[in-house]
Amino acid sequence: MEEDGRLWERFERKVDSLQEFLERDRLNLWQTFLYVLVLALVRDLSEYYLLDQAFVSTAHPWIFSIAHHVAFFVLTYLGLVLILKVFSGTGLRKCINYTNWYYWIILLPPYVDHFLFGQGTNYAYFSWTDFLAAFFLMEGDSFHPGQAVEVVVVLFALFAYVVWSRRDEVRDLQGRSLLAIRLGLMALFTIAAMFTLGTPGAYMPVGSENGLPVFPNFDSTKYVQHHLFIFAYYYLVTVALVLALSFITLKGRFRRELSVLRPFQTAFFAGIVLAGMAVAWQDWGEPALVSRILDRPYWVNLAYAIPAVVSAVLAWQASVIWNDLSDRDTDSPSKEGRVLASGLLSVGVARETSVILAFTALCVSLLLSLQQFLIMSGILALAFVYSIPPVRFKNALLSPLLMGAGTFLAFLYGASTPYSVVDYVSEVPYLSGAVAYPSVYLEVLMVGGFMFIGLVIGSIVTDVDGYEEDRAGGVRTVYTVFGVEKGASYVSVLIFLASLTPLVLFSSIVDLAVFPLLGSMAALRFRRSRSSREVMVLAMAGLVYAALRFLSIV
Repeated sequence: MEEDGRLWERFERKVDSLQEFLERDRLNLWQTFLYVLVLALVRDLSEYYLLDQAFVSTAHPWIFSIAHHVAFFVLTYLGLVLILKVFSGTGLRKCINYTNWYYWIILLPPYVDHFLFGQGTNYAYFSWTDFLAAFFLMEGDSFHPGQAVEVVVVLFALFAYVVWSRRDEVRDLQGRSLLAIRLGLMALFTIAAMFTLGTPGAYMPVGSENGLPVFPNFDSTKYVQHHLFIFAYYYLVTVALVLALSFITLKGRFRRELSVLRPFQTAFFAGIVLAGMAVAWQDWGEPALVSRILDRPYWVNLAYAIPAVVSAVLAWQASVIWNDLSDRDTDSPSKEGRVLASGLLSVGVARETSVILAFTALCVSLLLSLQQFLIMSGILALAFVYSIPPVRFKNALLSPLLMGAGTFLAFLYGASTPYSVVDYVSEVPYLSGAVAYPSVYLEVLMVGGFMFIGLVIGSIVTDVDGYEEDRAGGVRTVYTVFGVEKGASYVSVLIFLASLTPLVLFSSIVDLAVFPLLGSMAALRFRRSRSSREVMVLAMAGLVYAALRFLSIV
């Protein structure tokens, strides 16, 4: 028994040493991001060349299929990290490092299936019956041995890590029972996640019924819109998963630190992009593209709308991080949302995160159109010179003009969003398969000009929230130059004047009442509270009303 005990202790030390080795920091956040992207890209190209000669030999755009599959593998990676984090209780960084060590396994299935099993059929999403047959019986039309090896290795890596990390719980009956419950829930969660990722056709209109594709006009849309629609879904879920990981990691601090994301300003920025999209789609196409976006087949254009808006939000968040990086020495550590000044987030991680966000926004905008890529590049360039030394226009009194220019570009970015053309046969809509790429035109420039004015004033409004920090850091704003009381009086007048600009486009009796009323309320509330929060809420209400008027809904 004593000898067995010594053997177990040596075994424990060896495994603990291995675990520490696997959990050690080697790749930073940016390098991890590139590592996963490269693995996903190599895996996807290997599938094409080894298992899908028809795809390789047919003339069609590959990029949308590649984007769809790369997004799938990035989402899968984050899902594995989430499972480890939730059920092992280990730190997020250790979970990421451990996952990096075994995620290379995704490269093997195409080679195993092609060279060892002689298969020449590419992988496809499962139906729910095929999924059950493949997972539990290791058989079925969609079963591939290489994928089975991949799944077994990943499951072993997951459960081995959790069991070893929680092994101290097995010392008594209660601990063993809790560990059994933990592992049972983990198994259920893992299977549910695999089903969700592996069978999108079971809950989205991208599968088939009775052997016929559900996706509208599949023969004409299978290479572009179909892949882009699934990509949009994975892209959106990936962002949600990152937020979920942040929530789990920060726990009680998440709600308190949520203000670092500037939720009201972010929603307003997304609204600007959506406004540009609505204007262009209605003018270049037809109102139904906007008003019936959730109806068949118009919903296919969510494949363009979702990536455009999410990428704009990511670019905005990158600009927020750049601003916080530059202000970290003067920001108050006790103020909510100041994660850099308080030390909650390291400078290195913040920089790496901002690079990932900007890189992703640029890549996805290029996937949509070259015009959007160029506009996105302009948005990020303005954000960079606004915040980062040695230029740092934020210190200039007229820096809000730069913020207004960024908003103007955001409106143009939304207005440049492509859409899938809808034609009609006997008033029945159908997708033609063609994609329209709106270009910039006079009305968009004019409406964008109003957006410019609104955001210049909006930027001046939000400066009041950082008055104490700006004064300490020597930043020139209306409030630091004229004093907070007098500055708030001047800005309240600008708020009211800005509320009148939509009357150039909308001039009904109701419009003549709504816009000045909202402007008066916002100006008075700002004058009294000297806070941007209520102004942003009223500005969003005005933007929504303007959008409804533009679409002739009210």
